[in-house]
Amino acid sequence: MKVDFLMEKIDETIMSVFELKFIEVIRNTLDIVEYVNKDISLKNENNKELWKQIIYYLTISLENKDYLAVGDILNYELKSILKEEILFGEE
Repeated sequence: MKVDFLMEKIDETIMSVFELKFIEVIRNTLDIVEYVNKDISLKNENNKELWKQIIYYLTISLENKDYLAVGDILNYELKSILKEEILFGEE
């Protein structure tokens, strides 16, 4: 399942933040963004707009090397979108 893969990748990225493996954080974040853009179809219009905001804030956080913010955005923002899409069967 696509979403399970993403959830695992998000958790892996968050662990990398706390293990101070910032190259992995960057690489995983880029992989996650690319995967969502290519392989996940967000049906909910609000989630599509939220996704654009998530990309924007991830970009800013990566540029500022604020890896804790990257982890928070992935954990609290992206995961909630993915869970909502699953609940409504719109994966």
